[in-house]
Amino acid sequence: DEKVKYVQVFYEGQHNDSRTCLSVALTAAHDGATVANHVELRSLIVDPTDGKKVIGAHCLDRISGEEFDVFAKALIFAGGPFTDDMRRLEDPDAPPAVAGAAGTHIVLPGYMSTNIGLLDMNTSDGRFLFFVPWEGATLVGTTDRKGNPVTSPRPPEDEIQWLLNETSKYLNLAELRVRRFDVLSAWQGWRPLASDPYALPGSPVSRDHIISVNPDTGVTFITGGKWTTYREMAEDVVSKVVEQKKDVLGHATPCSTLTKPLIGGHRYTQNLYVRLIQKYGLKEDVARHLARAYGTRAYDVCDLNMTILRNGQNPDQLFKRLVAGFPYLEVEVEYACHEYARTVTDVLTMRTRLAYLNVNAAASAAPRVAQLMGQKLNWTDLEREAQLKQALSDLAEFGGPMPKKDSEALLSSATSQDLLTTFRVLADDEGVMTSSEEVAQAAQALGFPFRDEEDAKLAFEDMQEPHGSGVVDETAFIDWWRQTKDEEIRLSIDKQLMLNVDKVTGSTGVMFG
Repeated sequence: DEKVKYVQVFYEGQHNDSRTCLSVALTAAHDGATVANHVELRSLIVDPTDGKKVIGAHCLDRISGEEFDVFAKALIFAGGPFTDDMRRLEDPDAPPAVAGAAGTHIVLPGYMSTNIGLLDMNTSDGRFLFFVPWEGATLVGTTDRKGNPVTSPRPPEDEIQWLLNETSKYLNLAELRVRRFDVLSAWQGWRPLASDPYALPGSPVSRDHIISVNPDTGVTFITGGKWTTYREMAEDVVSKVVEQKKDVLGHATPCSTLTKPLIGGHRYTQNLYVRLIQKYGLKEDVARHLARAYGTRAYDVCDLNMTILRNGQNPDQLFKRLVAGFPYLEVEVEYACHEYARTVTDVLTMRTRLAYLNVNAAASAAPRVAQLMGQKLNWTDLEREAQLKQALSDLAEFGGPMPKKDSEALLSSATSQDLLTTFRVLADDEGVMTSSEEVAQAAQALGFPFRDEEDAKLAFEDMQEPHGSGVVDETAFIDWWRQTKDEEIRLSIDKQLMLNVDKVTGSTGVMFG
């Protein structure tokens, strides 16, 4: 653009967070840790001699239903945004240490971004917005909404629409339009903003981590922080526990996380994908995906596929894609079972990222994933059907191309293209709407139905230009939607979503995403 005088380039790390988390767990297991997946902490075991000190945990295996006890010299609560739920098991009246903040993200087609993204640190209402390439798609985020953390990834429709509207301002609308049905997936995640439970009222929350020890129970908790400091967090909390428990943990050696690569990191190079292509004849996108997701363990994934072929299975299964258009392979489903995957949802969300990239593609792949996992884990037909049903239910919690009709959305915004397309479909041959019924149909199609017929009639009257003409043209319809209703609702939700400058005053930087 000839009007652009200068630009700034903002550098930030990017990763596949679920694969990083899994690699941390696998590295710990490789070094001797016992890792339990799908296990729920139900209650704490207290030393009967003093009635205070916690010496273990009573747990539930949510796959088998088995309950069991684990005893330990030290317990650490590291539950992210759910840390306070764990703390209330030792003290029902424990003051909160986590202020949950939810952020909604949407995924658009990959062709909407190139190899460099866009960042706006001051949008129309003070929030951040990034528009970046991610895993072959385009990731747009995020919002900042305070509330109590929940496990569902379901995002508010309001926030999906806000992200679409804001994104439209940065595109050349003569060549590229973003529409509601361009949203391939949408979800919310929770940031555990830490606050010292013993600080004075009104003290600020922090994106840094805090560590605290309950002097009565001896339990340590850590919360806050972010991915960029996860090794520092681990070192700080373990070192603190070792220092406090010298009598029983005095044999512990100094922390070695600073020099320890994650599993798959040994002998990794940026040209690993080339070696995979040369050795196995992989397509480039598949080879790049395997190298990024598994590191040097990509050889194990490929060798597993070769073993399957040598065992007499159909040669057509060699490096067969799980779903068209994505680099994920069917053999990764079996390999995921070696990585603690025990449900179809595990594979679609936390081993691959399919649900987060394209929820409809994930739903189409679910039956095949259930079949492959059933063969590996010896599921009965009944178990396979139950797994598939649960996976489809879990996927329904993600946002997708169509708005959730049962959502309690407040924001009435829609993208410019959605408004234009909807109006032209419902308008008569003269290009106008002539009834409140047509206006109500438009609102329904856009995912924001009026509460009742009276609201639709009032809106129809308000749209007419000149007033009382009995018709609504394209411009009047879009202007009313954009201005009258939109502004009214924006004001009511800004308190929940707007990023207050006081939160970053005095900071040396801001990390987000």
